[in-house]
Amino acid sequence: MLDGLINFDWGSLLNSLLNGLYYLIDFLFGWISLPQFPSTLSSSIYSFLDLIFENLSLLGFFVRPSTLKFLVPLIIILYNFKYIYGFVFWFLKKLPFINIK
Repeated sequence: MLDGLINFDWGSLLNSLLNGLYYLIDFLFGWISLPQFPSTLSSSIYSFLDLIFENLSLLGFFVRPSTLKFLVPLIIILYNFKYIYGFVFWFLKKLPFINIK
């Protein structure tokens, strides 16, 4: 009995589910006609991102990349702490069995 589960093609099932989800989203939102993204703006964004990622190695002389991976999310969280704190307590106040006033 388990031999059939081991030989089952799970990738095909996942692919079929994702294709079905794509067709459902396309059916629901396919009627929305979005304008073409301006090519000048697109090239400006690409050049800006290239400038950042090409010069990221220069930043590596001063700060280790593993340190950046840790500090950037931490700085974002600390900068937005009052909003996160407010959201958490708003959510906790909505739960009646906790009885937070």
